[in-house]
Amino acid sequence: MIAGCNSELDGQRLGTEVPPPLSMNPMRPIFTAIFLLAFLQAPRIAAACSPCDDALSLVATAKRADLVAVAVRLADDKPVDGGPSYITYAPFEVRRSLKGTPISTRILVAIEKGMCYSGVEVERLAPTVLFLEQHGSRYTVVRDGCAVRSLPIVNDRVVLSDISLTVDTFGIELGLLQSPPRAKEMPIVLGILLLCSVAVVGFVLGAWIGRRAFR
Repeated sequence: MIAGCNSELDGQRLGTEVPPPLSMNPMRPIFTAIFLLAFLQAPRIAAACSPCDDALSLVATAKRADLVAVAVRLADDKPVDGGPSYITYAPFEVRRSLKGTPISTRILVAIEKGMCYSGVEVERLAPTVLFLEQHGSRYTVVRDGCAVRSLPIVNDRVVLSDISLTVDTFGIELGLLQSPPRAKEMPIVLGILLLCSVAVVGFVLGAWIGRRAFR
């Protein structure tokens, strides 16, 4: 208390005023705004680069995809003319479509899209099953990669984690292709067709004989 009085008296003697202690209250709104902005932006940045917590299953990926196709990569990826440099596309040749209709036999598929996006990773000329979403004249992997992106094909068989299937069987199991009649069902189908044919022939023959009899 005495030291404070002496300091105030010294200031009066020198003809100057002693400034009051600096208060942090005027700075609080600024710090609050900075903290709030950082809090709002942090989840978006983290979500963009965080791994997928709820990646789609193979069946769910096929249902969501606009195009499920057997394709081969033709060249390296690069930005498209007039597009941003951080988005690169690679050309693919569609050999067969299991779902959807491609815009052309050759399509552009996104490979890189910014820092945290990763598209299909396949070697050139390697047959692959692609699961794609269409965006205008180009394609990306389903759900920005939070799904099955591609499956390799080796010796004309789609390779899964523990088994391999023919392309036809793979499409049928996913509900993308219709299954042909089973071998056990073929005799029954043929028998029904034969009976229908006999009935039609009998009806026509009976009508013709009846007409002849009344003449």
